[in-house]
Amino acid sequence: MKMKRIRRAPGGSAFPPRGSETDRARALRELDRVRAPLFAEMRELARDPSYRPEEPPHHACLHPKNQMRISPLEAEAIAEAFRTRPELRRKLPEIRKRLREELTRLEDTTRRQSFSCPLLEKKLCLVHGAAKPIGCLAWNPGREFSEVGWFAFARRDELNDALEPGWKLRVIPLWLARVLGEPLPRPPRRGPAGGPTPGR
Repeated sequence: MKMKRIRRAPGGSAFPPRGSETDRARALRELDRVRAPLFAEMRELARDPSYRPEEPPHHACLHPKNQMRISPLEAEAIAEAFRTRPELRRKLPEIRKRLREELTRLEDTTRRQSFSCPLLEKKLCLVHGAAKPIGCLAWNPGREFSEVGWFAFARRDELNDALEPGWKLRVIPLWLARVLGEPLPRPPRRGPAGGPTPGR
């Protein structure tokens, strides 16, 4: 199954990267390097007897707690993982099914929204070792972001800025829909005066 690159979606504002394929490949490799210290931090926490989260980690990946937003480059990394890893490509039908279910509950906006991650299967993240988003790696239940985490966020943003100034964060299903070519949900509803509907 052929995967789509990030493209401008009808009615949306997904930014196609301006850089060359070489620039994008270099950015993806750098994003992968940025993840490495976060994996090390995660392993260190797992060995720390004083760190015992009250809930299993995967609970944060489910509605209503999960409002994780990602960047276009992180979405491209996930798409690249599906393009290059047969074990992930085999999972695509079920991922698409879960994604479509989540999209019915979302609006096509950059704001935070609650969802259950379509990449979660049997309590495990399918892209954990391949393309896990920075925010998912940097967040540890019951703890503030570390310096390593904040550095990773900053570097992620720099990489996105270099490819396409003006990029936007979106919740994971909205970026997945763009890179997997799924129809986008409705845009945010507008109030009587043309502003956002109150409470949205």
